[in-house]
Amino acid sequence: MATSEQELFASVDAMLGEEPQLPPPAERARLREAAGINQARPATARPATTLKTSTQSINTWSWTRACRCRSRRPGSG
Repeated sequence: MATSEQELFASVDAMLGEEPQLPPPAERARLREAAGINQARPATARPATTLKTSTQSINTWSWTRACRCRSRRPGSG
């Protein structure tokens, strides 16, 4: 089933519009352990699922975006 570009943008807008409601760190650790998720994965799992892509794609996008942002800082080059 193909996802339209409009649906993807709507998913991103919905995700960005949410106010994060995080449980305390100890509870987050308990939930991660119960779900069998390591600490490296949660940061990319939800966006990857929402955008119907891989966590590697999210990591690559984040890394390249961070590199571009660093290169645009005053005095960086």
